[in-house]
Amino acid sequence: MAQGARGLVYGRNIVQHKNPRGMVRALMRIVHEGATPEEAAASLSGVGA
Repeated sequence: MAQGARGLVYGRNIVQHKNPRGMVRALMRIVHEGATPEEAAASLSGVGA
């Protein structure tokens, strides 16, 4: 992130996750909102989304 990432490319580990929508939301929060992994993890359970 510190080197200027702007987006995501993801594959089967995300698509096959039990909550793919939440996982993509979590990753997008890291990329676009500067969230920490712990903050983004809340997207997996719907907390703070």
